[in-house]
Amino acid sequence: MQTLAILGAPWVGRFHRDDLGVAANPKGYFEDADILAQGLTVEQVARTGPVDGCAVKIGLANMMRPARLPQWQALAAGGARLLIPIRCPLESAVSLRCFNPAMEESRQFFIETTAFLYNYTRDYVALANILTCHVRDLKAGTALFPYALHIDDPAGFVRQVGRFAGLTPDAERERRAIGNIEADLYRVRLSDMPDDCREWYDKAPAKQVYRMLSDSLDPWTDIAAWAVANGISCPIGTEWANGDGPGSARVA
Repeated sequence: MQTLAILGAPWVGRFHRDDLGVAANPKGYFEDADILAQGLTVEQVARTGPVDGCAVKIGLANMMRPARLPQWQALAAGGARLLIPIRCPLESAVSLRCFNPAMEESRQFFIETTAFLYNYTRDYVALANILTCHVRDLKAGTALFPYALHIDDPAGFVRQVGRFAGLTPDAERERRAIGNIEADLYRVRLSDMPDDCREWYDKAPAKQVYRMLSDSLDPWTDIAAWAVANGISCPIGTEWANGDGPGSARVA
């Protein structure tokens, strides 16, 4: 969201959040806490005003419920583009320590990390089902951006984001967006973790999901098929593919 905002995309939300410390993200959050949690419900859009053409940050985990399918249908109908950052799930889980000090205790670290890896698999399987069965038109408007890309190649990352979002920033905006990326933001790396952590992660289904997200030419189809083959269930399955689920709702 920071890159989109600097490149000139109008965005919905606030720079800082009172409920989250500035130290954890000194560059700002660029998000609306209620939309992040609930998505673009009719009530949220009525509160914030029209969101067409705006960048909006939505928590994917909170969109993986059958009741959210009308929102996905509205996004597809409106020609939305989805920019999804992807990162090694174990890195993401461990990085949550900056928001959850209780994870410094070994037992709580194990509980929180295990839950994160489980939810990672469940949520991406649900998203794959959504994009391959329920809102197929939206799949073509979805792009994955590896977290490491914006650290290893800031200029390439900024230009890819701008192109996908349909933005034409001037040279100064592009320069600022590239300069906004700092290598020390990558605080947790898989290669730096203890062997026992990495061995534990190697056995997790989340690793397979992340591999498909990173390497597959059609990750959503591959993840959906992999989940079926391995008997992995999720809140949104394929049973509504023929229109038997909730009807579409129009979001203003």
